[in-house]
Amino acid sequence: MKKTINNILFAALVVLAAASCQKELSSEAQSEGLRTITCYMETPSDTKGGGATLPEWHTGDQIWISNGTSSETKTLEAGDIDGNKVTLSTSLSGTLYAVCPASAQNGVTGGKIGIKIPTSTDGAFANAHIAVAQGDGTLSFKNAVTILNIATSDEIAAVNISSTANIAGEFNVAYGPSLTLEAGASQAKSVTLTSSTGGARYVAIAPGTAFNTVTFTAIKTATNWAVKTSTSTNSAVINTIYTIGNVANSSDGWTYTGDNNGSLWGQFSVSGDKKVRFSKGNLQATYNGSSYDWDFAEHQYDFVGNNPGNTTIGSQTDGAKVDLFTWVGEGCLYAAYGINTANTGYSTTSRTSALKSDWGVAYCTSKSITPTTT
Repeated sequence: MKKTINNILFAALVVLAAASCQKELSSEAQSEGLRTITCYMETPSDTKGGGATLPEWHTGDQIWISNGTSSETKTLEAGDIDGNKVTLSTSLSGTLYAVCPASAQNGVTGGKIGIKIPTSTDGAFANAHIAVAQGDGTLSFKNAVTILNIATSDEIAAVNISSTANIAGEFNVAYGPSLTLEAGASQAKSVTLTSSTGGARYVAIAPGTAFNTVTFTAIKTATNWAVKTSTSTNSAVINTIYTIGNVANSSDGWTYTGDNNGSLWGQFSVSGDKKVRFSKGNLQATYNGSSYDWDFAEHQYDFVGNNPGNTTIGSQTDGAKVDLFTWVGEGCLYAAYGINTANTGYSTTSRTSALKSDWGVAYCTSKSITPTTT
């Protein structure tokens, strides 16, 4: 019993000490002309098409706070964050307006919070989740945009999201139980997602955008790689995350219209961590006047066939193309790779003799491959 009483007394002292400490901090803030504010982050109300990252406070996050006249930018430190709660102090008086991230703020106009939906983004969730808040001592941040979740791969240079409607730029937000947006002074009809690494990427667009007005174009080394459109007449809902899908997955609705270095889009697993693609057509060699340029035919059904200039490159005129490569034995008098200037004499030895040369590794870039002998 005595031990229990001692424990109770100790707990009471801890509570009193904590209260005293909080009182001292509050008094210190007041003596410096500051007031304490508490910030909370509301989570998106829905996710369409799969799970998504939920908002969290992180060290280094920046919050822009204004009273309509003056403003401050607060950079969060570890001691400011307690789960979903952030405690800050400010010298600003009156009703406060806030935006997180601070880079998305666009001032306060007529009691409405200005935000800027960026036309270029790196895909970080923290930059796509543009939240606003309004209040006195407590600021409850609400997501003011629609968020698109797009999965990319390392080889994708960018994804362009374009619409016939305004999906980015300046907007003014009326804060309340539900947020409403109105167009600001400057608008944009496209957003570019740039990313150097693959994985889930997030893009903010204006709520209310009809999805059948939006086109997604994945860009690979400055060339259009894949396109996705929607026939849905549904409009993007505020505070909602939509999963658009993986740009490398045709089952997610992407249509591949650009070049993929001469290969088909489908990938086939050949081991636990390796995949291969098959060429779109036959290997072709085109004479450029001194040597051969290599590429793949555009379609599986494209072929030069057994025509003059295919089984024999007699004149080797500039532009001559072949896709029939004969077996070349070590005793053959003709060039490597099976490109010959006559119909006979491909090998002066038996069929079991070694090849004239090893083709080595063929690197294919932008539909051009270069065999290198080893």
